[in-house]
Amino acid sequence: MNPDGPYLAVAALFDSVLQEKKDDRVSGIRLTERVTANTNRPLKEGEPFPPLPPLQIDGLIAFRSGKFEGTKKVRLELVKPNGDIVTPSRAEFPAVFKGGERGVNIILNLSLQLGEPGLYWFNVYLDDDMMTRMPLKLIINAQSQQSSAEFQTESSIGETEESAQSPLHPSQKPDPSQT
Repeated sequence: MNPDGPYLAVAALFDSVLQEKKDDRVSGIRLTERVTANTNRPLKEGEPFPPLPPLQIDGLIAFRSGKFEGTKKVRLELVKPNGDIVTPSRAEFPAVFKGGERGVNIILNLSLQLGEPGLYWFNVYLDDDMMTRMPLKLIINAQSQQSSAEFQTESSIGETEESAQSPLHPSQKPDPSQT
């Protein structure tokens, strides 16, 4: 990383990213790192999951200039769970930096055809330097009561191993008399 910038401020996937028309302020709604595909069709062992509808998800990548002024290229790669790397079409964006706190906000409106369950990564590059990776895990739930295939999104921010396995709400405290 160059100590003079540009600096990565945000790189995340959301259910929705909004940009205000009056002042260009950006909001990410519902940080998303895991997606569950639900279907009511039970699968036999070894049977592949039926094709899923495209997943509509937004992303936000934001850089701030720091002392750097000039032009760079932001590029994305998608790494599938099997390790295959896909460079989506239109996955390069010019970024003009004007110094200081000013920078570049890139809003991604993604339509992803995910084929296999597992952990997907979006590699974010500035020129040829990988700046970060954004995770997206696809979980298949073939025992759902849903009438057709659909997605549910969730985040793991703030989750620890203990809280991930606890049936208690984070604000609830265990009753010491039951231990």
